[in-house]
Amino acid sequence: MTVFRPGGYELTKKAAESVSLHGKVLDIGCGLGASLEYLAGELGIEPHGVDLSEETVRKAGKSYIVCADACALPFADESFDACMLECVLSITDDPEKAIDEAYRVLKKGGALIISTLTCGGDKLVDRGRLSLEILGELLTAKGFEIKLISDENSLLRSFAAKLIFEYGSFAAYAEAARAELGSCALDCSMPAQGTGYGLLTAIKLQEGKT
Repeated sequence: MTVFRPGGYELTKKAAESVSLHGKVLDIGCGLGASLEYLAGELGIEPHGVDLSEETVRKAGKSYIVCADACALPFADESFDACMLECVLSITDDPEKAIDEAYRVLKKGGALIISTLTCGGDKLVDRGRLSLEILGELLTAKGFEIKLISDENSLLRSFAAKLIFEYGSFAAYAEAARAELGSCALDCSMPAQGTGYGLLTAIKLQEGKT
């Protein structure tokens, strides 16, 4: 299955290893479910996914992927051993609410995985990019223990080069992604200067703060 994000399965594996991923895993903004299929095959996790696009869910055609908003997850409290947000948190309507929802549905001791385009500055979100520093502070305040924050800029550079080679332009890539997924998670109009890529993983503390 085609993976339309920097790092692909390599980064998913790195994230999974950092938190000893296991059990029931919810991929929020899962697209066609590529990461879930990979993790089920590699680690034997129980896959669950949500995506905002009805077209994407229809194309996925999997009983464990449903149409839902990251800010209003249709699951009970403490339902999952892990939640993943790969290239999706910065483009949600309310990233902080999405974090609160992930916290709510995670079991105590559950893992949170976030990969995202990044930027500096004093705002959490800027044109589809997140400040990892501010995100880390926010997660800590909400009751998570940070396990890993890593600069993955080299993966972004490799991804960009691959896009140009395979598609000829970022616009052509975006069109292909929308045709395959029903949406495109990356804003190809964002400025190259100051844009990076990063990975953050965390664990929900036994005694939460929210």
